[in-house]
Amino acid sequence: MCRLVQRLQSSGISDDEYDIVSQDLFNDIVLAGGDLIRRIITTHRTSLVSPRLADHLFLPIPLLRMVDSSPSPPSSCSQNQACSGSLQYTPCANKYFPEEIKHAHPGADNLPFTIPPALPAYHIGQVTVLETLVHDPLVDHVACRVLVDGEEMFCKAERGGVAFGDSVVGRDLRTMLELRAALADLAQDGAQQHPPPAPLRVPGLRGVLHHPREGHVVGFLRDWVPGASLNSYEMADLPVELREAWDRKVAGTLAELHQLGVYWGAAENESVIIDPRGEPWVVDFGAKVNLGLKREEDDREEGDWLDYDFIYHYLRTREVVVSYVSDDDSDQSCSENDMLAGDEEGGGNGDRGES
Repeated sequence: MCRLVQRLQSSGISDDEYDIVSQDLFNDIVLAGGDLIRRIITTHRTSLVSPRLADHLFLPIPLLRMVDSSPSPPSSCSQNQACSGSLQYTPCANKYFPEEIKHAHPGADNLPFTIPPALPAYHIGQVTVLETLVHDPLVDHVACRVLVDGEEMFCKAERGGVAFGDSVVGRDLRTMLELRAALADLAQDGAQQHPPPAPLRVPGLRGVLHHPREGHVVGFLRDWVPGASLNSYEMADLPVELREAWDRKVAGTLAELHQLGVYWGAAENESVIIDPRGEPWVVDFGAKVNLGLKREEDDREEGDWLDYDFIYHYLRTREVVVSYVSDDDSDQSCSENDMLAGDEEGGGNGDRGES
């Protein structure tokens, strides 16, 4: 194994060779510590689901080391001989990990947007997880239905911080902050010519979450929207009038957002939640937008409507096969999807669609 490490440290190694050697080293580590790795995975999978947000967001990071079991010291390994060894736990404080591992990504304290002081700040200990909706440890991203001070809310967070790169959580938070500021300006100016924000079916931003020790912003809280995503409905089972009403309301919300200078950036079926009263809500902002790129507003608005076309056609088409007899007495069939398309030529549960 030390032979592989020595090759990786060689200044003349090519990219292709580096990839091959890295894979060989990984395979050796798995071979040396397969039993330990399996125990770690099994322990994690069989653990009781914790109601603490910290246990979902800050998964334990096991520190391991390779203990050489060969009779010769590692420096004596020849180019053609791999050193044997076993994988073992190592204490948290050692020469390789002298300090506690930090969760914050580089630059996590330098937010590319401003959080108003009036927006409530919460610490993770105040948040109780009721249901996990999205949990992808590979990207440090969680989305949960939570309880805060006795009230259900929606939480989206990532342990490394929302300022890192093109963060999913950061894009959502940034857009909701823009909407909050636009609505505040509208209320302050009392703009009579602008339509009231009542048509906006967007959950309100409730606060930001900070890392308990490192202090960087890890996520946000917003209103919880009970119901189910648009994708969970079978359009063929719904009356045309209801689908048309949903189309008008979602499109109206999107148009209102654009008038406020805010963009959805995630127009898709899973980002429309139908509440128990049958009202559609727009959620999950910025999922398809790289805010690091300067784009013209017209481009972002057009992109929203292009994405919305998929929702429009989903709402207004029904895949039902209709049989009929043509004038020449031959059996014909077409889908109601085709019929509706011809007529219109001229013209999960709760936030569970979240990403």
